[in-house]
Amino acid sequence: MKAARYLFCRAFSFLLIVVLLAGCGESFTAEETMEAEETRTESKLRHDKFLSRAKWSGKDGSGISLIVGTLEAQRVIERFKILERYKILERYEYDDAMDGIAITVIDETGEHNFDEFFALLDSDPDVNWYEPDFKLLAPEAYDKMAASTEVLPWGVQAVDADQAWSVSDRRKKKVHVFVVDSGIDHSDVNVVERIDFVKDGGDKKDPDGHGTHIAGTIGAIDDGDHVVGVAPGVQIHDYRVLGADGTTDVSIVLAAVERITEEKLANPKWAVVVNMSLGEDIGTSSFTALDEAIETSIAAGVIYVIASGNYGVDASTVTPAHVSSAITVGAYDQAGLHSWFSDSGSLLDVLAPGEAILSLEADGSLQTFSGTSMAAAHVTGIVARMLAEDSKLSPSKAASLLTSRAGGLVLATPAGTTNKGATVVPCPERDDGVCEWGF
Repeated sequence: MKAARYLFCRAFSFLLIVVLLAGCGESFTAEETMEAEETRTESKLRHDKFLSRAKWSGKDGSGISLIVGTLEAQRVIERFKILERYKILERYEYDDAMDGIAITVIDETGEHNFDEFFALLDSDPDVNWYEPDFKLLAPEAYDKMAASTEVLPWGVQAVDADQAWSVSDRRKKKVHVFVVDSGIDHSDVNVVERIDFVKDGGDKKDPDGHGTHIAGTIGAIDDGDHVVGVAPGVQIHDYRVLGADGTTDVSIVLAAVERITEEKLANPKWAVVVNMSLGEDIGTSSFTALDEAIETSIAAGVIYVIASGNYGVDASTVTPAHVSSAITVGAYDQAGLHSWFSDSGSLLDVLAPGEAILSLEADGSLQTFSGTSMAAAHVTGIVARMLAEDSKLSPSKAASLLTSRAGGLVLATPAGTTNKGATVVPCPERDDGVCEWGF
């Protein structure tokens, strides 16, 4: 359902966006779906409910985009090349975060019928599974304001990050924060690398504004101007995956996860935390290719902080928020109440400020966003501070520290959801200056 998109921020625009998106695009009829199921009794297809979103992809609207799990990517591609009916465009190949490829298949007869191609995938011994390359979404901003002097946002105070961060520049440089979002465009953020996986924004580094806002909450520099972040001045890698329209494909986010995992494997001493505030309610706890790739990346030592989502549902059906080895974050408001839009459930690790959060805007001023995206940004900043104290902190230990030492209780949380609010975790140091967490 098009209305079931992943609305992570701008709570007041949430309902309007859902209404506008409902019913957009092409979809399979019930008869088409039943016929496809009958012809593929042993199908390797996963998450087929999203075929309608992947079906009419491509510039001419005649292709279907898929992610294929295989250890023999090029061998599979070579087999596809001999097909007369279908043209295969290879978009990405993945080796580190997962084994597989992202492809677009075009029916050159113009009939838009891919059942024959699905049958080939089902019978190919080198294909483990395949699934639609569906869209993920982050919505537009709902409020903006201008300011000329530095402001300390209420969320930064709420997580106890308002005290001066005295960590040395040498320690800061050990920490690598990857913001996988819509881009970053503000001089008050210490951006050390930029990769645009979308390349549709023209000259704009952040045509949406969402990524800049996230980055500001994480690490806006304490320079007496605009706002100050939770981990001021921490170095940030800008990995742009969201398009100018605020959407992206799973395959593009997978490409970013692949690159981050590759970087960690090549630089094992790097302390890496990823902020990811995008996704989709897929209606099932079954993993997608993105979920599996994130799990692999976490196993390589990368810490992922993921927004739970703004559906107001149990996060167990939301990708990638339902990855249990990630740190999944819900939201609360300035009164200390659980946010009405925040996803909930046992998979949430911690809650953080997520309503009326003031941060940086891409044009240089300030803007206010609401959503679990904002909550996740606060926790990413906290984790960055922890890594600056101890760059060897593993993903599991970071999550344990964050949850076990969370501070004030959040009120009116749904049943089965944590009521712990994230706070900065100071590191007790031994006499020799070495961080001693107590593990």
